[in-house]
Amino acid sequence: MRIDDQIRTAAHRGSQAVLAAARRRAWVPVRAARWLGACGASVVMFGVLTTAAASAASPEPAVRDARDAAIQSIPFHELTDETQAKLWNVISKSTLHRRLPIQTIDCDPDLYLFFVRKPEVVVNMWQLMGISTLTMKRTGAYTMDALDGSGTQSKVELIYGTPETHVLYGEGVYEGPLFKRQLSGRCVMVLKSGYNKTPLQRTNISSQMDVFLTLDNVGADLMAKTLQPVLGKTADQNFAETAGFVSRVSHAIEKNSSGVPRLAARMSHVQPEVRTEFVRVATLVSQKHLPPPPGVTFLPREEEVARANEEGGLPRPAKNSTNNGDTASQTLPGTRR
Repeated sequence: MRIDDQIRTAAHRGSQAVLAAARRRAWVPVRAARWLGACGASVVMFGVLTTAAASAASPEPAVRDARDAAIQSIPFHELTDETQAKLWNVISKSTLHRRLPIQTIDCDPDLYLFFVRKPEVVVNMWQLMGISTLTMKRTGAYTMDALDGSGTQSKVELIYGTPETHVLYGEGVYEGPLFKRQLSGRCVMVLKSGYNKTPLQRTNISSQMDVFLTLDNVGADLMAKTLQPVLGKTADQNFAETAGFVSRVSHAIEKNSSGVPRLAARMSHVQPEVRTEFVRVATLVSQKHLPPPPGVTFLPREEEVARANEEGGLPRPAKNSTNNGDTASQTLPGTRR
């Protein structure tokens, strides 16, 4: 079965809710919950603005604590003065803050990071599957434009990225039936990720996203708060469903990456260099998950480390070694490096 057919089958199998949620795109802008993704959706677009506003909780102590923790997790000391000012302009004046629930998935970490940083690949998959009209266009190494087909236009910038922390800045406008006037705003999105090896050498990835929202239109925040009970659950559900989709894609690629070049060739909304990177990452993922040769048994991590220590210890990576093009070792426009 071709890889694109496997992904389509995986998305349909026992998961009609994913398709139903993907079709709920009229005026419910849950796209940041999708990616910011992967944040995702790896998601990432201005549609998060009204979703975050509508789904924000009341300022109870636990919510304030979550907000403070999210702010503290942003590495301001590693950002330029200009970037810090841009982020603080949103956070200090934020209309609302929303913390999406933690999602834990079984997924290859290299593929997860690729999808978080290249969400247009996942979006193009949805388009090929016929479940989304959302389009994303990369405008630079760390910037993208997005259209949801329902009146939302956005610009998103990856400000900071390590395997554990991604910080994104978004701004945009909405013009449609929900509001009489054009709605504009800005948001800061913080995606935290944790990685845990299982005894069978699988990787469980836990992700949580915080969104800080500033709406520029008087009265829009009041209307959004009124809609909070309905849209809050929708945002959380879409975040969970998108995480599950990413996990299923990872499993499909592990089993068969030979069809990825054909799938990538069909991605007309993805730049050639990104398609090439997708094929490269998918090949590496498949190679890492090849079954062991006959007679070879992989030990659980704890036993592997114990045996290696008895034999002289495991080699340690260099302190400044890179990890698959990890942006932690690269210079982003908004960092001091």
